[in-house]
Amino acid sequence: MSRPVADLAALEALYGEPAAPSLAKEVPGLNETLRVNGRATIDADRDLCDSFAVDGKAPRSVLVVAVETVFFQCARALLRSRLWDPAALVPRATLPSVGTLLAEASAGREGGEAYDRSLAERIPKTLY
Repeated sequence: MSRPVADLAALEALYGEPAAPSLAKEVPGLNETLRVNGRATIDADRDLCDSFAVDGKAPRSVLVVAVETVFFQCARALLRSRLWDPAALVPRATLPSVGTLLAEASAGREGGEAYDRSLAERIPKTLY
């Protein structure tokens, strides 16, 4: 199982030797969670990266996971959280924006109103 990775710096914890990630995958509307455990490494092999190209754009590196175990985690936590229940959603306007969160977390070095204004245009350009 491999997954595209946009930036090696985001995976510094894997640098040097394989890590043992536990990956969880939720599917909207399902309450069971798929869990995958294994050993992960970063690979920047051009042919491998090219195999993950989307719209002609290949990642610079991929996370390669040698799967050791796969299982479903029971639904209790997601049921209790009401994650997929539309009535339990918090109105977006009551939450701080991404730009506000980044500005607060970085002491104003990143984020802010300009970040929020450019987000809708930037996301499609940097998605892959």
